[in-house]
Amino acid sequence: SAPSGCLQYYTTTSGIVSSFNFNSSPTPSSGTGQIAGLDYGVCVKMADGYCGIIWETNSASGTNHTFSLTNNADAIDKDVLGSPAAATTGMDCNTDYVMIPGGTDDTGVSNDRYCGLGFPNSVTSTMKPFTLYVHQDSDEANDAGNRGFSLRYRQITNC
Repeated sequence: SAPSGCLQYYTTTSGIVSSFNFNSSPTPSSGTGQIAGLDYGVCVKMADGYCGIIWETNSASGTNHTFSLTNNADAIDKDVLGSPAAATTGMDCNTDYVMIPGGTDDTGVSNDRYCGLGFPNSVTSTMKPFTLYVHQDSDEANDAGNRGFSLRYRQITNC
């Protein structure tokens, strides 16, 4: 069974995690599909012999909207949307964000909060338990066109 605080719980060494509102529609829609005032944990059971976890956007979803949590997704260049260039991190994430404790991105920068309209190429964490926290504040009015997130995870043995 899932540990306390884990609204979503995964027991495989790799898989896909999506926010409850994730919509992979390739065209922008007006308004937001985000659920206001939501806080929960997404937990991945650490398999024997594994010591870390890597999070990446789920490019197989067929859209560049694989990570859009804050700001207006309808107003950004669609070639930038979903890319590391549209990512916001750290203390600049104070409304809607995901938190990856002990996260370090592929450029070596350490942060625990990720928000905005994009996600780094990858974020690695060796903090246990493997948990991604989701925080959505009570004001979603300015987050037009946001679709939530779809992230791929894989556990690693070389930490």
